[in-house]
Amino acid sequence: MRYFRIILIAGLLMMLHTGCANMHMGASYGLSIQSGPYGPTVRPNMNIGMYGGGRIR
Repeated sequence: MRYFRIILIAGLLMMLHTGCANMHMGASYGLSIQSGPYGPTVRPNMNIGMYGGGRIR
């Protein structure tokens, strides 16, 4: 329940900040593949970012 509250508060803060000053949110996801001494390792990654500048090109 504690993590749900943290995620809920973070989501509300993101919505608050995107409503101000022409901010945009972006998300990306994918796999990161790295080779090592014991073979390749695959790690999932997920990024959420906020952009507050002008138009996105």
